[in-house]
Amino acid sequence: MTHDELVERAVKWLKSTGRCGVAVPELVTWCDEQPDALGWRSRGAICIVIECKMSRADFLQDQKKWFRRSPWDGVGNKRYYMTTPGIVGLHEVPELWGLLEVQGKIVRKVKESGDFEIADHNFKSEAFMYSLLRRCERRGLLKKCLSDKWKKRQ
Repeated sequence: MTHDELVERAVKWLKSTGRCGVAVPELVTWCDEQPDALGWRSRGAICIVIECKMSRADFLQDQKKWFRRSPWDGVGNKRYYMTTPGIVGLHEVPELWGLLEVQGKIVRKVKESGDFEIADHNFKSEAFMYSLLRRCERRGLLKKCLSDKWKKRQ
């Protein structure tokens, strides 16, 4: 399995099991953090991040990122690592992070994510969402989502 295939699995998991109405792979914005998969749930305004790790070295390197060491600066009310079995030991998963393991067609939740408290509101999640919506708007796609009344006026 490649990293891209793991990211595809993460997006599918967010849309199905994660119950996210919108989920995207590797969304690049001005934010320092660029999650492998990012999804939003309307109920409770939840943002879920999945970081895909294909090797132990990649997982260990990820722990050095400044927004991992300051969890309140990261994006996501819930956060998961997605790996294949044997990459990350359960005891190594950071506090509040969840762990998903992919084996064949099965994604197994080894550890549930806790709830990250994010100061005031989820500013970074909103920044990612804004970036995605802005791209849709620039391509004329957002207009298609408006009610008929407003489609004609835009």
